[in-house]
Amino acid sequence: MNVRMRKDGGSEPVKDKDPIKGITNEEEALGVILRIESEIQRCEEHCKFKNKQ
Repeated sequence: MNVRMRKDGGSEPVKDKDPIKGITNEEEALGVILRIESEIQRCEEHCKFKNKQ
């Protein structure tokens, strides 16, 4: 289950918009991993930007 961070520092569960289901081969798995890594990088950059303000 995914969680979303709230502005007050807590977190809440969110429904998956893009559930990972039926991964059948290595290429699909790598695609999922790359998508997750790029989302993590985007979030890290967002936090750095927010902290500079």
